[in-house]
Amino acid sequence: MSTRLDEMVESALDSKRRYAVASSWRAEVVTPRTSTEPEVDVWHYDTLMFCVRKYGGEWYAYPINSGWGSVSDKQGTNKILLGIRCSNVHSYKQLFEGVV
Repeated sequence: MSTRLDEMVESALDSKRRYAVASSWRAEVVTPRTSTEPEVDVWHYDTLMFCVRKYGGEWYAYPINSGWGSVSDKQGTNKILLGIRCSNVHSYKQLFEGVV
């Protein structure tokens, strides 16, 4: 099942398979260890780059691995964060470099 990158996280939550694919990106719903709120791991190729969690209806992203820092890493991350209207960061640069 392939979907648009900016809709991938929501598609994973809506899917019975609990994952969604958009080109070289993959979103997988995981069972959170400390919360009952949804958590989604976001992969680019074989690299787990970040996870997103929903609290009080708002999405928050947490960095895991910045990947190679390629254009596709950056553009894909930006599209995903924009698609979920992430509350705490809005770009690859903010997520991995802490730059506002």
